[in-house]
Amino acid sequence: MAGAAPMYARWVYGFWQCKEHYDSQDEVVAAAKAFRDRWIPVDAIVQDWLYWGDLGWGPQWDSKRYPDPQRMVKSLHDMGLRFMVSVWSKFDARTTFYKQMR
Repeated sequence: MAGAAPMYARWVYGFWQCKEHYDSQDEVVAAAKAFRDRWIPVDAIVQDWLYWGDLGWGPQWDSKRYPDPQRMVKSLHDMGLRFMVSVWSKFDARTTFYKQMR
């Protein structure tokens, strides 16, 4: 293959905000709003682990902490932000995924 390599979208090269984890949907949206209110040019927010809460280690949203992930993502998109979720492929015995695989 020859030729120029395609460039990623411009936002990919920007600032991605990530911390160990956010504790709730409200915290994610509040952090995004705080960046925008301070004119800090953030392009994406990363939700690292523990979004599953007490449901067991695995890729599922705790509805007590994240009651409406779709609305959360829409709020972020409305602020011009992208959202990335760290997906952990470990399935705790308490997860619905583990129970389905048994």
